[in-house]
Amino acid sequence: MARNANKVATQSSGNKVQQKALSGSFPARIVQVVFLGVQEQRAFQGVAKPPVDQIRITYELSHEFMVDEKGEPVADKPRWESETIAFHSASVDLATSTKRFKTYRPDAPVSDYNWDDSLLGTAVQVTLASRDVTQGKHAGKTFTDIKGVTPAAQMPGYVQPELVNAAVFFDPQDENVSVEAFNGLPDFMQDIIKGSLDYADSELCATLAGGGAPVAPKAPAPAPAPVAAPAQEAVAEDDCPF
Repeated sequence: MARNANKVATQSSGNKVQQKALSGSFPARIVQVVFLGVQEQRAFQGVAKPPVDQIRITYELSHEFMVDEKGEPVADKPRWESETIAFHSASVDLATSTKRFKTYRPDAPVSDYNWDDSLLGTAVQVTLASRDVTQGKHAGKTFTDIKGVTPAAQMPGYVQPELVNAAVFFDPQDENVSVEAFNGLPDFMQDIIKGSLDYADSELCATLAGGGAPVAPKAPAPAPAPVAAPAQEAVAEDDCPF
């Protein structure tokens, strides 16, 4: 199943070595697209923001690798950088999700803005910037932020490497949702998905509750509006045992 944007009403590698923050423009490919469900948003300048559907997109850098204890690059562990963005209707031109899709599929008509597994492996150019944290529990640490994503650079004689890692597309609302794919996600991502406001009504919840087999098909629920989502009260704790 694809997510059509017109119908919208960090890698855990096991490597504990501190990795350097990155800045600059890097060739990359999309390695993961994971829908996280409708999530609460932090207030902005004291003003509450409505919940919004979110996607986590992960890019595998083509020429940057994790380093080991000796500072040597590990050839089978390319760097991953991720961003979590709101999933808005394709009609919202200024939405980051719309801008990203235009980057991934610049020639696609708006009617074909389908977020599906065909996006995996798409070559892009990712702009990164390092950020020093001065307050809070992460004070003193430096992080890498994604500042922009543009079409892949075209240079004579350059062939961009293919993905090293297996690519993953996951949507908890997919009628053929894969429990295996869900279990393969990092624990923190599983927790985010299970904590979403629409999790109790998701195909994933129904599949897990049914012991791994999807329950009888049901009529699709209306997609959330770009700036609205089901109320918190609609997701009672006992709606789904998982």
